[in-house]
Formats: sequence, structure tokens, C-alpha cells
Amino acid sequence: MGEVNETAFDRMGGRTGSARSLGGDGWTALVVLVIVAAVYGITMAPNVSFWDSGEFIAAGYILGIPHPPGTPLYVLVGRIFALLPFGIPAVRINLLSAVTGAAAAYFLFLSLAVVGRRIVPADGDRTDRRTYRLGAAVGALFAAFGSTCWTNATEAEVYAPSLLVICLSLWLLLRWHERCGEERDRKPLLLIGYVLSLSIGVHLGTYLALPAFLLFVLAVDRRAILDGRFLALLLFLTLLGVTVHFYLPIRSAMNPSIDEANPETRQALLDFLLRKQYKPNNPFVRQASWSFQFDMFWGYFRDQYGRFLPLLGVLGLAVHLRRDRRTFPLFATLFLITSLFLIFYMNFTDHEVRERDYFFAPSFFFWGGWMGLGAAFLFERLRRVLRRTSLPGGIVTRPAAALLLLLPFGVCVMHFQSHDRRGNLIANDYAWNILSSLDPNAVIFTNGDNDTFPLWYLQEVEGVRRDVRVVNLALLNTDWYIWQLKNLEPRVPFSWTDEEVKRLRPYRTKEGEVVLVKDLAIMDIARANRWKRPLYFAVTVADLMGLDEQKRLSLEGLVYRLVPEELTQLLDTERCERNLWKIYRYRGILDETGALDRKVARNRNQVKLITNYSTAFGRLAIQYRNEGRYEESIRNMEMAGRITPGYRVYEALMGPLLVEAERYEEAETLFLRQLAQAPESIGPHLGLAFIREKEGAKDEAESHYREAIHYRPTNRESYVRLTRLLVERGDWEGARETLREWLAIHPDDTVIQGQLGEVERVLERAKREKEGR
Repeated sequence: MGEVNETAFDRMGGRTGSARSLGGDGWTALVVLVIVAAVYGITMAPNVSFWDSGEFIAAGYILGIPHPPGTPLYVLVGRIFALLPFGIPAVRINLLSAVTGAAAAYFLFLSLAVVGRRIVPADGDRTDRRTYRLGAAVGALFAAFGSTCWTNATEAEVYAPSLLVICLSLWLLLRWHERCGEERDRKPLLLIGYVLSLSIGVHLGTYLALPAFLLFVLAVDRRAILDGRFLALLLFLTLLGVTVHFYLPIRSAMNPSIDEANPETRQALLDFLLRKQYKPNNPFVRQASWSFQFDMFWGYFRDQYGRFLPLLGVLGLAVHLRRDRRTFPLFATLFLITSLFLIFYMNFTDHEVRERDYFFAPSFFFWGGWMGLGAAFLFERLRRVLRRTSLPGGIVTRPAAALLLLLPFGVCVMHFQSHDRRGNLIANDYAWNILSSLDPNAVIFTNGDNDTFPLWYLQEVEGVRRDVRVVNLALLNTDWYIWQLKNLEPRVPFSWTDEEVKRLRPYRTKEGEVVLVKDLAIMDIARANRWKRPLYFAVTVADLMGLDEQKRLSLEGLVYRLVPEELTQLLDTERCERNLWKIYRYRGILDETGALDRKVARNRNQVKLITNYSTAFGRLAIQYRNEGRYEESIRNMEMAGRITPGYRVYEALMGPLLVEAERYEEAETLFLRQLAQAPESIGPHLGLAFIREKEGAKDEAESHYREAIHYRPTNRESYVRLTRLLVERGDWEGARETLREWLAIHPDDTVIQGQLGEVERVLERAKREKEGR
């Protein structure tokens, strides 16, 4: 396993011989490309997704400007994909990620093939080529089917195109290295410089590869930094690539519907590119402990390939280090920058609003490559062992090769269900349902990405409810956004002049409360509107400025309507009933029969947002219950539990609802199921105790009450109900002991003290009567 010297490298086709083997590499790479593209295409999102997807699709479709730093190249390429003559625009732009993700696997294969030709020992036969190609194919497939990279490749996002740029540049660099011994041709380096600078218009993360590439170039060709003509051309091409950002001020001046940060002026463009809208964390002031941040990365890492398969990467890393000291530092630096350095630089908190695994996608991708090199080493060792035996090599090596190839397909199978987005129209319908809740010409205040970007997509791409103005509260803290809302159609009423808008600043009240610009803006909109246009809040808005406490918000499904006067009922029963049952769509949640659609995979974020439906159904059920309309209440509570299995409101209230409706058999079935799942839960015990009392089974009822006290001795209701039962049975001694047990925990409970006094007086009278007899 010693390091392969340059002479051996020449003999095995590392330089002059590489051209002869390129055809086989190319065909194998094409097979990998087709397989990965097919899997990505099958599992690709059929419509808009949550988070940034809606904004990117809409921006690509209308040539808009998404959030800083604007990703102009992605938008322009997205527009090209939007013009494809099939499918809906969302599918076409989602396809951009699938194609570029598969292409990244293609170039990773070619890069691993270059490395494989250097580290697989040469003996001049054809099997050597098969060995390194096997390793390259296994590595590329592992990388492609890792959880994070697969996710990135199935929705409209910048991470798959960004990964393609890194892998393409890596392959160009390795090919340049293969040939630079014969000719000092630096044209590939010029191309890499141009591609990397151009790709800043896709994602800044592509430049993470630059330090590793520079170190590699210096190790191979130090004279490059002394070549004035080369450096001048490199600078020119770098600046040329950056010119794609001229799109931003040019397009912004035309005021597209999506024009984030309005980068028309030089200063606005600079602030936009530097992402001043987002205050970056200082990496030297940790937002969470190092151990937490590393555990976050480690958890994401384990999710990629399972618990034990990544050990193949350790083997591949060791083989790569020992046999090829030239390319190993390149791969190692890429991995460290996209993993450990990012842990330091991104400095994530312990309360991130979403999973952050996508930032580390390149590191997972390259680790998959090392897993392929580890597989190649195992195959090589097997062949060496077979050479020392009399066994025919093909009988063993062919099944072994097939087994190694099956390993990444095992990862594919492991992740397939959770990454299969077929039928997942949850984000589209969530946005459609919100917009469908609103009266004409409404203004709706939204909270963040998930209740804003899918709405933008529907309005800009599908033309749904363009009369509605979506007002994002996070952006409402900026003067440029207020200016757009005030001056661009559909306009939002403000009383402020443009100059007054520029002077808006947050401030702190005498009581210490911070008043943000968005708070001032909401109040001004309400004043200037004078109730001419309906105003709404999405239910996802956490800070309702005390309007909920003032009873000024009426729930109408997924939205709250702002009303001018205090409400006596905080839910519009008629509108909720109509929206939830007649208007809203639940594709990807419920099937055609109305049952939970178990064929569609839902991630944690989707489940969290889906719970908003259950909350609305649950609140409507409670309202019907308060009105004594038990059957309607049960119908809505059943839907809440169907949409969100295990929904806590359903689990807590459905049983009591059935009891109140005197549907005891159904209630008993529910309580028994709940006890089977959680024997320590006291709600089912109390419910079953009540039913047993109704049936006259007092002993069983008492047993359930005592079980409830055993599992939660701090629950007052259990003691009170058990005491009542014991009194009804004439067990005054038992009632006294029960009340004393409670008072031993809560000696200041005056009500129970009074009840204990009454029980003791009864016992005292009984004692005197007994003595009198």
C-alpha cells in the first residue's frame, strides 16, 4: 500500500494513457448520471415547496430579485428552465435542481476516476480499470443518495447547482493536473476562475472551494503566481464572471413584483451583495456551545448513509492519504472547509428555525466519494487474495463487485420513502387555502418564508388572487419594503410620506418595551385603511401585538381577521365551517376518501404547518361543544385527529366529547387505545372511571381513579372525583384518607380542608351514634 510513484502512474495511464481510458470512464459516468437523474426525477417535488422554493420559482418565472444576495445567475437559468415546453413552471424550475444534482454526481465520478487511476496499483490488466471505476461509481452513487444532497436536488433551490459548480471545477483541476507535466497549459485554471466567479450568482458557498483549489495549484505549479499574463487573464475573467450581477440594478429599476432590497443604487446594491439585511453572527462570539454545534453537524452526518456505512469513508480516506499525497490534501481541505470551518463560521444557535444540514451538503458529498475509494480498496484486496488461490477470479469478484454496487442502492432504498415527493402538494394547497380565505382586495400579514413565498408563487406564477397584498412582517422592518407596499400595485394604505418612511427607527418605551418598525407600520396601515380593505393575519404570526388579548382577531381557518371592536366570540363559526370543509384543499394530507394519505411523505416542517389545520378544526370543535352541538363538535375533532395523528387537543378532548355526547362505547375504545399507548396517562383513566360509574361498576371506577392518582399525585381532580365516589358508596373512611393524601401535598387548599372537615363530622356523628347504641 505504499505511495504510487509518478512512473507507475505513467504506466497505468495517469498521463498519456488517460486518454485511452477516458472512453470507458465517460460511458460509466453517463450511466451514473442517468441513474441519479432518474431517481431525482421520479422523486422530484411536483409543485412548489416550503422555505425558499416558492420565491426562487416565482423570481425565475418573472425575472424578479429574490432575497440577498440575489442569485442572479440562478434566476436567469431558472427563467430558461421555465420556458421548457412541458409541465408546469414549478416542475420545470424544480428540474433545474434535479439536473444539476445529477450532473454533480457525474463530475464527482470523473474526479474519483482520476484519483482512482493514481491509487489503484497497476499490473497492466483490464481489471484495474474496472476497480477504480467501481470505486468511482460507488462513491458517486453514495454521494448522490445521501439524505441532504437528495433533498436539495428535488426542489427549486441553489444548493444543487452550487454543488455542480464545485464538482465541475474539481474535475477540471484534476484533469489539468494530469496533463500539466507535459505542457504548462493553464487554460483550465482560467476556466475554473471564470466558472467560480460566475457561480457567485448562484450561491456564495461555491467560493468555499477556492482555498483548496489555490493550495493545490501552488503545490503543482508554483510558477503560475509569477506569470503576469496568466494572472491578468485570470483577473479579467473573474471580473467578467461577476458582471452577471449587473442584472440586479437593471432589473430592479423596472420594479418587478419581487424586488427584494430594491438594489437600484450603488449603495443599495453593495448592501444587497453584502447581505446587510441579515446581521451575521460573529464567529468569535459563540451562539451555542461548540459541543452542541458539532453534535448538530454530527447528527446530520449520521443521517446521510446510516450508522455503519460511513466507516467505508474512513477506509477510503486512509487509502487516499497513504497512496496519493498530491490529491489527498485537495479533497481533505475541501471536506474540512465545508464541515469544520462552516461549523465555526456559521455559528448556529441552539434554536434555529429550520434544519441547517444543507449548508454542509458538499462535505457529505465528498465523504460519499471517500466511501467509494474505500469500496475500491476492498475490491482490490479481494483480487489480491484470489491471485494467491486456485479459485477462478470471476466467480468471486463479480458477485463482490455487484454487492459493493448494491450498497449505495441500499442507501437509496433507505431514503426513498422519506425523499419521495410525489403527490406532495402540501405547500401549494397551504398557500391556496390562505388566499382563498380572504375577502377581495385584502391585506394579509404573514410571518416568514413558509407563509409568504408559496403565496408569492401562486400570485406571480399561477395568477391566483393577485388582488391580495401579502405583507411579510420580517421585511416590514425595512424602508425599501414599505416604499414598495406604498407605491406599487396592489398598494397598501399608509399615511406616511416617502421621507418619513426613511426616518423610521425602532425605539424603546419608558416601560422598556421595544417597538419595532413593523409594529409602527401595522398601526399606520390600520389607521390609514379606515376599514376600507379587509386586514388579516396568518395564524403562523406569533407576535400579534396584543390584538388577540384585546379580542380584536376573529379566526376564520388559517387566518385571523382584524375587526374594529372587541369580540364576544373569537371564532367565526360560519366562515371556519365553510373554509375548512368546503373551500380548503388537503392534497398530500388526506386521500380521496378523506383518510390520512399515508402514501405521501411529510417532513417535520410540513407536519408542523399541517397542525394549523388541526388547530382550526379543534377550535371549531370546542366552539360547537360550548354551544351544545356535540355531533358537529365530534365531527370537527375527528378531522383534527385525522390530519395530525397524535394531535394533543384531540387526545385530550375527544374522549370527554364522546362521553358528553353519551357515545360511551366509542369513548371507551378511545380511552383503552390511549392507555395501551401511554399507561401513565391520567386522562383515559378518569374517562374510563366515569364510564364505569355510569355502568354501575364502582369497583373498577375506583381502581381507575387510584391509577390516575398513582401516575400523577398532583392532579386535584383525581382526588375530588375519587372522594365523591367513595362518599356515594358510604366509604367515609376511604374518603377521609383520600383528602388527607391531597392535603399532605397541598396543605393550603382551603376547599379540600372544608371537605375534609365535613367528612370528619360525618364520621364523628357515626361514631357517636354507634357508641350510643
